[in-house]
Amino acid sequence: MTTLELYLLPVLVIVLLVQSTLLFIDAKKKNGFAWFWGFGD
Repeated sequence: MTTLELYLLPVLVIVLLVQSTLLFIDAKKKNGFAWFWGFGD
């Protein structure tokens, strides 16, 4: 792995985790089935 990859990998993981958490919270607010991130509405 290059130095750039070592910096990008944790950033990418954090971004994906934050995005999925926000989608999960948004689905909870809409009283949808939260594990499907609001697609169950």
